[in-house]
Amino acid sequence: MIDTDVRFQLINQRYPHIGNKLLALWETEGVGDYISALLGDTRGGSRAGFPEDIVIALQALRSAHLRLHPRAPQSPTPTSVAAVATVLAANENFKIVNERFPHIGKKLAGLWSSHDFSTFVNELFRDTRGGTRQGFPKDVSVALFRLMQDHDLLYPEVAYEVQDIWSLNNKI
Repeated sequence: MIDTDVRFQLINQRYPHIGNKLLALWETEGVGDYISALLGDTRGGSRAGFPEDIVIALQALRSAHLRLHPRAPQSPTPTSVAAVATVLAANENFKIVNERFPHIGKKLAGLWSSHDFSTFVNELFRDTRGGTRQGFPKDVSVALFRLMQDHDLLYPEVAYEVQDIWSLNNKI
């Protein structure tokens, strides 16, 4: 059985930016969500194109982290759900997205105020389906970017972290 350190080293050798982020998040509850986002688990995605050994290593690290740092069950309170619904119902950009793509609107509402919100929006613009993704109509694309900007202004503590010039371009 491969231990946690070896799995981390495997990931860090091939994807140092991911290794750095895992290391920074390790003592927090956010590491599981970060790994899930990497693997596309939150959307039933395609494992983000990682080789199988990296997928297995990431899944094992997520499991190890959960064993070491169990999460208290968290369910949103009715007032927090109602508050999110109220904020988003008044947001014109959310209305545009939700009207055309209600499944994406539902996911955005669930991620609102979390670090994963901007990550999810950015991933919507990446083709993870081998060239079969059609893209969004222009008004929806613009609304998604503006919604991400609104979110980052309201929640700067969880705003999208620019890691390189390419992610900076996605924020513009």
